[in-house]
Amino acid sequence: MKEDYLKKAREENWKICTYGLGYLGKRLRHIIPELFGLKPDFYCDSNDIKVKEAGFEDADPIYRNELKMIKEPIIVFILTDDPYDIEIQNDLSTNKSLFTYTLRELALMDQVIHVFYGDELFEMYKRL
Repeated sequence: MKEDYLKKAREENWKICTYGLGYLGKRLRHIIPELFGLKPDFYCDSNDIKVKEAGFEDADPIYRNELKMIKEPIIVFILTDDPYDIEIQNDLSTNKSLFTYTLRELALMDQVIHVFYGDELFEMYKRL
């Protein structure tokens, strides 16, 4: 299961990258990793100019071509809208060291649903 990679990332201290520097990416770049007890090490976007100009001090920029050549395991949270998320995921899938999660995949994970709805509503959701 894909959730196993998130657990492994925590246990083995894998690097974390948030992908997307549009509205969603900027708003969720800390929130999503923190849901899983992680913090972003890198940020990326398909637009190299956005990566160059973002200037976040709490993570390092990485350009898409560099990311696609990384040899160590990295979790990549793809924080973009449909249909770009699938296009990006397909593009990054050429590198087997990258473990990608789109917002649509994250929205279906119990851990995310639980955080969003809280204990009581999550229990009701599980009974459905």
